[in-house]
Amino acid sequence: MASRHPLTRVVAAWGICVGLLVLAVPLGLRVTAGATACRFLAEFLTEGSRPWLSASTHAPPRESVTLVSGGTAHLWRPRGRPPHPGLVLVHGLTPEGKNDPRLAWAAGLLARAGFVVMVPDLPAMRTQRLRPDDAVAVAAAVRRLAADPAVHGYGLVMLAISVGAAPALGAAADSEIDARVRLFVSLGGYGDARELVRYFTTGAYTFREVSGRVHFDPALARAYLALNLDLVHDPSDREAVRAALAGLPLPATAGPEARAVLAVLSNRDPARVDTLLEQARRSLNQAEREKLYGEVQDILARELVWIPVYNTKEIVATRAHVKGFVVHPVEYNLGLGKTWLDK
Repeated sequence: MASRHPLTRVVAAWGICVGLLVLAVPLGLRVTAGATACRFLAEFLTEGSRPWLSASTHAPPRESVTLVSGGTAHLWRPRGRPPHPGLVLVHGLTPEGKNDPRLAWAAGLLARAGFVVMVPDLPAMRTQRLRPDDAVAVAAAVRRLAADPAVHGYGLVMLAISVGAAPALGAAADSEIDARVRLFVSLGGYGDARELVRYFTTGAYTFREVSGRVHFDPALARAYLALNLDLVHDPSDREAVRAALAGLPLPATAGPEARAVLAVLSNRDPARVDTLLEQARRSLNQAEREKLYGEVQDILARELVWIPVYNTKEIVATRAHVKGFVVHPVEYNLGLGKTWLDK
């Protein structure tokens, strides 16, 4: 089958998205909403060169709100009598956050289409980081918008852009948030973190029958890693990776965690990505292992899950020329693996 023109695919994809948005509107208003959606689509796809929606609507007012999570958000309100459908717009990796001009233009256009639009600011996303705290901000925005008296009670739309799908889906995992969201739409969202790593380190991509390879800039992945070094748990390995990113040679003392991370970063073979990621996942982090074992021992001591009924006295005697023998601290165990005779 012949491949469709890219513009045709874009129009088809956005047509589906707008159709889904129309479904968020009550049944009696769908005819009018359909015409508005067409004007929105024409203006959005032409990046404003055909302002069919703006020419027929008034500019929506924007206000700043403070969320219960302590974060902030921008709120666009459509002209006209309420109630209106509500939409939470979740941005991706952008240093300007909710103030990104492209995001503000899209939010204003959606408000012209009749939505009350809330755009929460995601601090981690603004600094090129993926962190669970951003899901808290998205959840707070959903709660705030759902409680707005100008928003109808048919459920909200959540529209996530690019990697903004991660905190949006993280928020929707909460049953309370899930009950408030009627429709979830992701534009360019990633469905597999492995494929995201493969794309930004090798330029290769695959989705169903579509695959290919593009030119990529390795500096992007290096810059992203530099901003997320706190995810390298071992402090010495963290500094080793930092030094390598600065162009210094990797020290011989670098541990398995540093080597695994840098192996993924420097790889250019798409077929090796899965193997390298699995090796990175299994890399030994001695400091983290000791911490976990210490926590387990604390729990065992606190919960007293094992109390011996009695203790026996074990007496072990050795001659002076027996070296390296150590008595086991807990049980009777003649471990002779390091024992030797000095004659």
